[in-house]
Amino acid sequence: MNKTAICLFSGGLDSVLAIRVMQEQGVECIPVNFTSPFFGIRDTNLHERYGFNTPIRNVDVSDEFLSMLRSPAHGYGSAMNPCVDCKILIMSKAKTLLSEWDASFIVSGEVLGQRPMSQQRDSMHIIAKEAGIEDILLRPLSAHLLEPTLPERVGVVDRSKLLSFSGRGRKPQMELAAHFGIDNYEQPAGGCILTEPQFITRIQDYLDYNKNEDITALRLLRLGRHYRIGENKIVVGRNDRENKQIMTMTQDGDILISPKVCMGPTTIIHNCAGQTILHDIIEMAAQITLCYTDCDTDECEFLVGEDKVITVPRMPRESFAVYRLNK
Repeated sequence: MNKTAICLFSGGLDSVLAIRVMQEQGVECIPVNFTSPFFGIRDTNLHERYGFNTPIRNVDVSDEFLSMLRSPAHGYGSAMNPCVDCKILIMSKAKTLLSEWDASFIVSGEVLGQRPMSQQRDSMHIIAKEAGIEDILLRPLSAHLLEPTLPERVGVVDRSKLLSFSGRGRKPQMELAAHFGIDNYEQPAGGCILTEPQFITRIQDYLDYNKNEDITALRLLRLGRHYRIGENKIVVGRNDRENKQIMTMTQDGDILISPKVCMGPTTIIHNCAGQTILHDIIEMAAQITLCYTDCDTDECEFLVGEDKVITVPRMPRESFAVYRLNK
């Protein structure tokens, strides 16, 4: 074995610490961030912030993840989070990169007992076994609580310098971060977005209405207020940042709606290509948009696409509640 490892980097403190612990032992760490519409970081300059010796590499696993999400072999967690299958997918992908990047083992920042589904002892064993990396997956933060791996047994890594973190507490990680002089790390978030109640409704709607994968539709899931009227998906921006994002995502077949005079959101009727969108649907989308503008009149003009203008009457927001996906 050589002293080069592929290190899974999520952006969280645990993965940062795992890499720094390995670097202290002279291991050449290649930080890899796996991305999809539901997870992943885009800023590869974080290696300087955390003292990594090598830039972070992004690897997109969107296609594989979406295929798995529709029917995970190990099921979902508390919501639509396929935690065990997600980890197997990522670990398996990392394994395929070993020879390409001349690395001999894989490092993960997982902590035994920290997550209820994927970081229990039995689950961790299943993940490593099904990914085919049982003996070359090193979890340095909990290594003393797990069986020695091949890199430890052959002396590539000194097991005595590894750690025994466990559970959901953060104090040991914070102390280790201070030891490394790291004080600007990301605070732990609430968890996977696939566990958030509003998002669950959106992703279930996506799976019900999209038999073929639609990356734009997936990216829209994280923006705005979502409505479904028959086959028509309507997303209403919540602020100027989202309005701009919605406009940049527009593709052939989409219909953009925005207030002509007053201030308000940009709305998109997504993926209309090949179908006739009834005027009633466009009018309803404009009326929904009107509910979120600063217009104080009984009716308002809206720009549809680049040059069409329609005028719609104000309707109570409650009139459209039945169509809203995230109530």
